[in-house]
Amino acid sequence: MLKLLVAMYETGKKRLSELGKEIDSMSGAYRAASRLAILGLVRLYHCESRDGERLVKCAELTPAGEKVAKKIKEVLETLEETLVERGQDNHKH
Repeated sequence: MLKLLVAMYETGKKRLSELGKEIDSMSGAYRAASRLAILGLVRLYHCESRDGERLVKCAELTPAGEKVAKKIKEVLETLEETLVERGQDNHKH
């Protein structure tokens, strides 16, 4: 669920089929989106496919979802920076 939130925040994509590619799991994207909707972090709806020939499932972040996604992204960036710093410290010793 967290990967989907961050992917939506970073990419701005709304079609779940496209988001599934971002998180490496199509079924995972649909399942996560349903759970996030229950929590009020995304809104599910139907939108046109890329080719405009059919309707597909889409999701957009709610204001609360955007806040949560932003915080998760910040935490992940801090964690990554910390790991890089620790890796550099380990090479110095």
